[in-house]
Amino acid sequence: AALEPDLEAAIHAQVKDTVDPQGSDVVIDVDALRLAEGYSPTTGIATSWLAGTIHQTNDLNPARDGTFDLAVDMKAALPEGAETEGVAPDNPAIYRAMVETFARGVFENLN
Repeated sequence: AALEPDLEAAIHAQVKDTVDPQGSDVVIDVDALRLAEGYSPTTGIATSWLAGTIHQTNDLNPARDGTFDLAVDMKAALPEGAETEGVAPDNPAIYRAMVETFARGVFENLN
């Protein structure tokens, strides 16, 4: 999997119905993507996570400019009650869930 196109596609899926021709430019600097960690002995949850800084600029409406940090972990990415015991942290479904959760967080935090 390639993070950049996957994240771009996931964000596009979030914003496709709300695209404004005079909208903002969004740049995401991914700080970390961790997928292949072991399990925490105390929680049984894999320590996979994705974190980055999102920069939003709008030449027509500078009041919408802003920057925010966003991080999601495996626990936030999976549906409540989802089974985590025995799930490999590098499972492709975990990667997809984290990318989609991150994209949703970007969309929800845009001005």
